[in-house]
Amino acid sequence: MVTERTQYFTLIITLLLIISICPHLGLNAVILSEVGSKPKVIPPDLVIDHVKNVAFDNITTSCITIKDSRNITIEGSYIHNSQYFGISIINSSNVLIFNDTVVGNNYDGVNIQNSSNVFIQFNNISFNGHDGITVWEGSQNITISSNVLVGNQYGIFILGSNNVSVTRNQVINSTIYDVYLYDPAYVEVKDNVIIGGGAGVEVDYGDFIYVSDNVISHDQVGVYLGLGIYNMSLCYNNISFSKYFGLVIHYYPQPFLSKGNIFKSAPTIYFFQRPNSTNTVEKQSAPTIITSPHKKSVLVSPIAVAVLATAVSLTFLSLLKRRRKG
Repeated sequence: MVTERTQYFTLIITLLLIISICPHLGLNAVILSEVGSKPKVIPPDLVIDHVKNVAFDNITTSCITIKDSRNITIEGSYIHNSQYFGISIINSSNVLIFNDTVVGNNYDGVNIQNSSNVFIQFNNISFNGHDGITVWEGSQNITISSNVLVGNQYGIFILGSNNVSVTRNQVINSTIYDVYLYDPAYVEVKDNVIIGGGAGVEVDYGDFIYVSDNVISHDQVGVYLGLGIYNMSLCYNNISFSKYFGLVIHYYPQPFLSKGNIFKSAPTIYFFQRPNSTNTVEKQSAPTIITSPHKKSVLVSPIAVAVLATAVSLTFLSLLKRRRKG
């Protein structure tokens, strides 16, 4: 017959086992909401730290931090009114932010630091206090696609990162710049609708920058090219109704390919520096840009946690029963 001491010992061992395995299983998975269910409101400042293979669906919170993790999905969720970033991704890989609403946060809507293989797709990221999306130096293989970004200070800010694709987004009414590139490499800005910022696209420093097939309208300056740009392509953009100039070239990129651009209803080009014999227009290869994978479900394994939790509950009930009989 099992003694009370043995039951206490079993309870303690089971609890320790749960605590030890939760970080490896991704215990946060237990707050998942089913697709189509009522959004699950979770406490503010959700931290996903050292977790892998977890999906969060249809949740509501003020802030999500993903740190030192991989294979994480945030889908169909509402992140709002954070005092800091809405979603922060730090030292993580294979992260998908998909079909979320990220609005009204005090700093950036989505902030990516030192991370790789991050996909920001089909989100509404609007009216945040600083940037809609910021990609910091040390990050690589980033896809920003098919998002709506309205009323942020900077719509999309790419800083010192590599291999970034910015495609098919709507970036509207940013108070400073709609798309700002500062010292990145291998960046594609293509097929976006960019309306109503201080500058539609600004580039300062950088290598292998490819800006093409965008509709850029009603900005103060359509495209601004600053210092230290190498291997720049500006092709087949429709730039219209700029308040000052469609294109401002502060310093000519080396080399620079510009063709097929259409300028409407604004002074076309202003040069701080005129091209000369060393500023030749040369054909360059488009940068190698990552492609977005097909969306896949992320596997979660909460079964072991559920089994262990059941064992704890049964043991606890048994102890209560023995005490009542005693």
